[in-house]
Amino acid sequence: MGLLGSLTAEESANVIDGDGNAHSDIVEPRTTYWVGSLAKDFRGGLTQAGLFGTYVGRSIPRESNLQWLRSSAYSLATKFGHRFANDRWHIDGWLSGSHVRGSATAIDITQRSSARFYQRPDNEHVTYDPTRTSLTGMAGQLVFGKHAGDKFVWATGVDTRSPGYEVNDAGYQREADRTIQFLWFQLRWLQPGKVFRQARVNFNQHTVWTWGWENVAVGGNVNGWGQFRNYWSVNAGINQNFEALSTGALRGGPAFVEPYSWSTWFGFNTDHRKELSAGLSGSGYREPESDSWRLSVSPRVSWRAASYMDFGAGFRFSTGHDSWQYLTQQEAADEYRFVFGKLDQRTAAMTFRGNIIFTPTLTLQLYAEPFVSTGKYLGYREVNDPRGDTFADRFTDYTDDQILEDENGNIGIDVDGSGTADIELGNPNFTYLSFRSNVVFRWEYLLGSTLFLVWQHGRFDVTDQQDFQFGDGINEMFRLPSQNTFVVKVNYWLSL
Repeated sequence: MGLLGSLTAEESANVIDGDGNAHSDIVEPRTTYWVGSLAKDFRGGLTQAGLFGTYVGRSIPRESNLQWLRSSAYSLATKFGHRFANDRWHIDGWLSGSHVRGSATAIDITQRSSARFYQRPDNEHVTYDPTRTSLTGMAGQLVFGKHAGDKFVWATGVDTRSPGYEVNDAGYQREADRTIQFLWFQLRWLQPGKVFRQARVNFNQHTVWTWGWENVAVGGNVNGWGQFRNYWSVNAGINQNFEALSTGALRGGPAFVEPYSWSTWFGFNTDHRKELSAGLSGSGYREPESDSWRLSVSPRVSWRAASYMDFGAGFRFSTGHDSWQYLTQQEAADEYRFVFGKLDQRTAAMTFRGNIIFTPTLTLQLYAEPFVSTGKYLGYREVNDPRGDTFADRFTDYTDDQILEDENGNIGIDVDGSGTADIELGNPNFTYLSFRSNVVFRWEYLLGSTLFLVWQHGRFDVTDQQDFQFGDGINEMFRLPSQNTFVVKVNYWLSL
């Protein structure tokens, strides 16, 4: 049984508006949080049942600019698990309900969010109401399978979330309006053989529908992993996604038929027990009908300098072409238009990690990552028939005469042939530069009581440069202004 409550105070900020007038705005309302859990084991832990609930309440002043926040959010869930047949088989599940309240603005944002897109014009199984002040939903999951055995284990189940389900105020939720059917089974060899010490092969299948029975995903994959007798290991897999509707491709517009695609991946690692070990992984993606593709490779190395000290470094590089990268939606020439671009993108990043254990109670952790990503657009197109028979039927490419570019690289689209831009894209080309690092010093000054000293360092910039130069990007990155954060955290254990 557990109960956790928290109260955060109202926060204000001093603001100077465009006319130079200074005033104070509330930027965070007083908020109450409650999380509770009740669970019980039966049959020595082979059967479990429980309840879980959350509450969030915000005191939002009527005159504030915070009407986009939900005023209250409730959730209640029940869960169970049952293992039987000598603890070899299992059935697990949970059922949850949610209810959120707020101003019409807050609930309108909730309805229009990317998790549900109530406003989608072909979304016939929900009612979009911008005056609504509450939203209620449910979700659940049921899984059945065999989790023990020498050679063969498997599981199948259903996971569903109604369009109105919303628990982000006290949790994390990416999707709603989904019902997922899945099947997984695995062949495994747990005893050493002539070649492998251990090995397993997985088969996965899934189908996804909205609550209006729109088929939004069908796919499956086969993947495997094996560890050789010398403790080197290898893995590989291949995945197929079949043609299905995408309810989010047009960001609130009608559902779009997403072409089929396949992807593959591989990796290997040397003996991780050695002082020096290394690995390499890679992946590939192909969407034949749209001519989109992506390749990536990631080598890495680890060095255990001593029993109390280890370091690691890795490099990631990816390159690819996306022939339908979403850009914007605008009204032009008396029509609402969804504009996409043909994007070439390259990304490179390095990671460095280190751990030093001075004593069992005194440690130092290091992490750093420089990151460079560059994108260049080669053409532009708009959606004309989101459910066309072929990928080419779903788009109309803009001609060279329709694409207008100024001396700063800003792009305009002349839809009606008037010689002036009807759609403004700005300069969509980009280069992202980022550097992040953390240093964490930990000292357990008393048994159970710990002091943490943390230094976070970051640099970030976005430009419209379109040529990929990793070395030049790194040099430019360290000329950027930096942000430094220092944190001190102290825990003290009270033995009652």
